[in-house]
Amino acid sequence: LGEAYLALNQTKEAFQAFDQVLVSDPENTLAYCGRALISHQLGDYDSALDCYYQACELSLGNRQLRLEFRRLAGQANQPDFVLSRVGLARLYMRGDLLAHAIREWEQILQSDPERIDAHLGLAETLWRDEQPERAAERCTIILEAVPFCLKAQLLLGEIAYRARRHEEAR
Repeated sequence: LGEAYLALNQTKEAFQAFDQVLVSDPENTLAYCGRALISHQLGDYDSALDCYYQACELSLGNRQLRLEFRRLAGQANQPDFVLSRVGLARLYMRGDLLAHAIREWEQILQSDPERIDAHLGLAETLWRDEQPERAAERCTIILEAVPFCLKAQLLLGEIAYRARRHEEAR
């Protein structure tokens, strides 16, 4: 929907549509890119860079995103992309260095307990590390704050399914 609004040059509606996506799926790279495009069109380089930064961290292997970030950062006289602790935690998780990822996520949450993306990252890492009870507890915390969070719902469904609680999984 956001992309359709963009094609119609309805930037306000597009931005709202991308925001709605990010509420339920805070790891949606395309929504961050859409928001970045709109912010850039409006001359808000800081917001555009922030959105591209989020997209880059979610898609570390996407060279085109990095190039776009670098180009825009150069125009705005801002520093180049540097991986954050969140990006490092995601990198550990994707590399199956789960104990390292768990430690990073927990440290991120100690300094900023409201970060839903960090709660999600920790929940997924715990699930991958075969700690379903802890992952389910984290998902419950997420869903209290963001009831429509897709990944938290999917993780809870998978945990219930593997525990043969099929009605709950549905």
